[in-house]
Amino acid sequence: MFLETSPLSVFSADQLERLKQEWVSVISKIGLNKLEEEHWTEVYCKILGIKESGFSNLFGKDIEYQGRVVEMKCIKQEFPFRPRIMHPSLTRRVHEWSTDDPPHISMENVVGGYNKLIKETFGEREARWGLLVYSPTLSHASYFEYPICCLDPRGLTAEYRTKKKSDSRRGTTNLWIYQNGQKIMSVTSQSAGMKIQPYFNVPDVCDNRYDLFMDDLGVPIASSYSYFINKFASELEITPGELIEQSLDIETSNDMPYTSPIFVKSLHVEKLGGLGSQWQSNLLERIALFLQGKKV
Repeated sequence: MFLETSPLSVFSADQLERLKQEWVSVISKIGLNKLEEEHWTEVYCKILGIKESGFSNLFGKDIEYQGRVVEMKCIKQEFPFRPRIMHPSLTRRVHEWSTDDPPHISMENVVGGYNKLIKETFGEREARWGLLVYSPTLSHASYFEYPICCLDPRGLTAEYRTKKKSDSRRGTTNLWIYQNGQKIMSVTSQSAGMKIQPYFNVPDVCDNRYDLFMDDLGVPIASSYSYFINKFASELEITPGELIEQSLDIETSNDMPYTSPIFVKSLHVEKLGGLGSQWQSNLLERIALFLQGKKV
């Protein structure tokens, strides 16, 4: 995972289309409440036809099917996503190490413990990291999977890095581990619990990076609200999309399919208060004012 840039295949084209609609449905319900791994795991299992066992914080206990184990993690990042991210939720406790030893000795100790954990947890089963990176507004998300593999310490280097907290507090020393000159993990000091903090790459756009961008998908409007929007639009002899965009004082663009249920662009939802707000009620109020010939 640490230096991988080519994600593994997960979904077929048909599964991806169903995944997009299921994803929209889920985030429309949770709004801007914190997205948890179980939300994504539920969607993932449903699309792949996997019996859902519930998300677990125990390593190697998230999803297992067809001899494969997927360790699922989600992380919130501003869009556009940075190409390389440290994921604090991927931390794993490691063997104790000491700055009294040379960095390469501490590195061999840490990596040996990490490799032992991988072997004991997964055995001969195929193991993957499942990584969902999503924006704070949930308007953008990308999912990809990388293999979980043991590390060869012979190809790694290490150094100690001290960070001073303040003039009155002692600094902490972490162990930084590099592969091919690129940092792949920071290992926290004993005072911070001695944990691996790993880095991973967000791959470039490719077949196995599954993008769930709201501007491509649209946000569904509940059927009770869609009924009135369709009714008012029909009376005005315009499309539901034109009614929505005119009531929001947005230049009309007919590139969003307005079917039943009606879908609107994420930027419209944000203008109405965003996911998690009463944006659908706010939309009907805007439409009512528009029909009365009033400006908002």
